[in-house]
Amino acid sequence: TNTTGESVQIFKDQITAYKDGISEEDLTFTKNALIKSNARRFETQFNLLGMLQEMSEYNLPANYIEKEEQVINDMTLEMHKTLANTHLDESKMAYLVVGDAASQFAQFKDMGFDEYISILSIAFVCFGCNTETSKKTNATKAESIEVKTFLEPSFTISEANKLIELPLHCLESEYPNKLGQVIGNDMDLQSPAILHPIFYGCFDWHSAVHGYWSMVTLLKEFPELEKAQEVREILKTNITSENVALELAYFEKDINKNYERTYGWAWLLKLAETLHQWDDPLANQLSENLKPLTDHIVLSYKTFLPKLNYPIRVGEHTNTAFGLTFAYDYSVAVGEIELQALITKRAKEFYSPDANCPIRWEPSGYDFLSPCLEELDIMRRVLSKKAFRGWMASFLPQLKDNKYQLEVGLVSDRTDGKLVHLDGLNFSRAWVFYGLANQYPEYGHLKNIANEHISYSYPNLVGDTYEGGHWLGSFAIYALNSK
Repeated sequence: TNTTGESVQIFKDQITAYKDGISEEDLTFTKNALIKSNARRFETQFNLLGMLQEMSEYNLPANYIEKEEQVINDMTLEMHKTLANTHLDESKMAYLVVGDAASQFAQFKDMGFDEYISILSIAFVCFGCNTETSKKTNATKAESIEVKTFLEPSFTISEANKLIELPLHCLESEYPNKLGQVIGNDMDLQSPAILHPIFYGCFDWHSAVHGYWSMVTLLKEFPELEKAQEVREILKTNITSENVALELAYFEKDINKNYERTYGWAWLLKLAETLHQWDDPLANQLSENLKPLTDHIVLSYKTFLPKLNYPIRVGEHTNTAFGLTFAYDYSVAVGEIELQALITKRAKEFYSPDANCPIRWEPSGYDFLSPCLEELDIMRRVLSKKAFRGWMASFLPQLKDNKYQLEVGLVSDRTDGKLVHLDGLNFSRAWVFYGLANQYPEYGHLKNIANEHISYSYPNLVGDTYEGGHWLGSFAIYALNSK
């Protein structure tokens, strides 16, 4: 391209900036990334053999990694600045640029390079042979990539009136039902509505929770809904303090401490967050009624997260990043500072060292979440913009390419409760891409991919079988609200 000079200038500017010092946040981020990455040095026998070779070649002690980590931990901002000014000497640096010298070399004449510019010239000559063939090949490749444009989906009162039918159809339908419970005694063998007097419909507990979230969200966004009064009556009748007390009693049993961790927990906090943000007397009452269960879920997060040594990186319910993201949003919305700080800390510890996430391996057959993109979604929340851009450069650098494409998750049978998960994947990918593009304009082209994913799955939503209809509406609404 004709921006080679500008790219090299960025390197020069960054080197200069390092000499002026970095922020405390950047130093902490770098320390964590370096130390956490050491875990991979112990994963395989090949890694261990490499460490032994290093010890032999450089006469290192057996605890040399521990000593390295101590050096990193002891690093201060002043020490970092001193090292940068001592060792980042541009007068001793040479820039090796691989490219077409005929079209690129002229950019460097006015950039203040000294005699090392001659080495740059030789590098261009050495690696710029057969430039005409190279130009034709690159042009052919560029022309072969065609990006189809997809219209942004609309989210109007007409769509809302269709979508509200999904939770209305299932929230008070007790069967079929998947309780997913641990049986402690005969008394635990009760009907879903007895065990969970609020969240007994929509096939399972978490789907019932986000079914209520769907109703609250649609009523909040579109108070003129045709069935607004019916929705209000259901909310008022079911989310009572008495029913919440019974829901809470289920969670407080020792055998149920892990129930719905963390997927159902996350959706409960998303419901609480939306009620908190809805300026309506009904919302205030429902929020107050739900508070004991909400507080219990918050405490469950605070108890569980410090004990989780490794994040769960799957495309279904137990995905750690998803559970952290919704809980983080809740903590910000209501000012739960302690939970927000804990999630920020754990997310950085879990994900800061990650690089080259294999999104090309996705999806798995039952995914409704993207492990790579869910990780991205939490990190864009907890990192500063500078830190996030640096992290993304190694985590998913290909997303920066404005011709990047990602095939939608193809659904072969929407009557299969597991295979239809891929419609959910399309919606969750869309909300991550929308959120990223809205926060970071350089990723604006990803909105088209989000539009494509929604255009594939949304037409199949209304009128869908119960296997998908009992939950997919919530995913569609969340994606449409993220545009």
